[in-house]
Amino acid sequence: MLTARRSLILSIVAMGLLVLAIAAAVANGATAQHLSTTLRVKIPFAFNVGRTEMPAGQYLTVRETSAIIRLSNREKSKSVSTIVSGGETRRSIPSARFVFHRYGDKYFLVKIWDGSSEVAAQLPRSRAERDAARQQGDKIASATAEPQIVTVVVEPTS
Repeated sequence: MLTARRSLILSIVAMGLLVLAIAAAVANGATAQHLSTTLRVKIPFAFNVGRTEMPAGQYLTVRETSAIIRLSNREKSKSVSTIVSGGETRRSIPSARFVFHRYGDKYFLVKIWDGSSEVAAQLPRSRAERDAARQQGDKIASATAEPQIVTVVVEPTS
């Protein structure tokens, strides 16, 4: 009995270590791929990142880790960090762009293509965006409203 129990515990520990090793390898590969990407973009309207409202203006976007992006507006001394995950995947690398959902006069940053990867950085849908969608849906007498997709292309820096 004691030997079977010990064998089971050792098997569970070995599986746990294997899972941790695989997760670490994947995380290190993703971090190395994206840490050097910095984008400068002019966003002509105020927008939300999660529950944080950001003013229109010039932004510097830095990928701090494989799962965190920071947007900074130095003119207005405003910055925000947000969690991102791998989102939409394309066959070829799209140009750098920011994708927003628009509900009425409210914009929500939902996706960033950095111009160096086939995979977009996807931001989680915030409560503020869900509320805006619900309000928009109420205005057009439907249960849910589809957002208007607004794209801001990153201009090349010289």
